[in-house]
Amino acid sequence: MPEFNVKYQPITPHVKELPTSTALLLQPMTLEGVGKELESDEYAPVKVDDVQSAFKVFEPKVHFKSEGPTEMVVDLAFKRMADFDPQNILKPNPDGGRNDLANLQATITLLYRIKERWAKPVVRKAWSNTSQRQEIISSIATLRGELQAVVGDKEA
Repeated sequence: MPEFNVKYQPITPHVKELPTSTALLLQPMTLEGVGKELESDEYAPVKVDDVQSAFKVFEPKVHFKSEGPTEMVVDLAFKRMADFDPQNILKPNPDGGRNDLANLQATITLLYRIKERWAKPVVRKAWSNTSQRQEIISSIATLRGELQAVVGDKEA
């Protein structure tokens, strides 16, 4: 049978002072600035003491506008770390900026609710009846018109 020798070494607690400045360089990053971080003296390193002072100094923001037939605009200003949470990004902007991601999330939730209702046997039975089907279609058309009036969309 093999023998095992176990040696214990005592653990001594020791508090080590951690440096508060651990970042080499903090600067705003843009697509044009990628790879050119150290080429110019335009951005000088900025010392921040904590996260809140970093938010005050840099004021992180996102502005996004899509191109194409469906315009989507997102204007977000981050004032605390919790603002980066995906659930908070999908909420309406409390500062009044436009956040179409929040509207998109609400629309997706609504479509899932409609899908759940459509799967119910009562609705399927009503759809199989021709006169009730016409009532459902006219109700959906009315709802679509009301939604377009709220959004301000003139197209069908």
